[in-house]
Amino acid sequence: MAGNDAAQKIFEALNESSDAFIDAVRASNDRGHRFSAAVIEQAQESQRETVEFIKKWASAPFDFSGLFASVVESTTKAQGRALDGTRLMFTEMGEAQKETREVV
Repeated sequence: MAGNDAAQKIFEALNESSDAFIDAVRASNDRGHRFSAAVIEQAQESQRETVEFIKKWASAPFDFSGLFASVVESTTKAQGRALDGTRLMFTEMGEAQKETREVV
């Protein structure tokens, strides 16, 4: 009987560690999806801003002050997106480290 209890505990421990590993892999997959979705959204927003900038420039090619203001605005938005992407990446890395420590 004692041998059965020990064997049962070993198999339960194996199942628990396997479940913890699978949960960590699932969480990693979710993080990757969130990051990829954010990158795609940022790329789409950049593309739309580029088209908008070109439309402004095409409508008034010699309006240098308006063109300069559009360049500054586009650059500022691009820097904000880059900062948001970096922030998301570090947040996801922190979560990955935490989950890895929990699994180990």
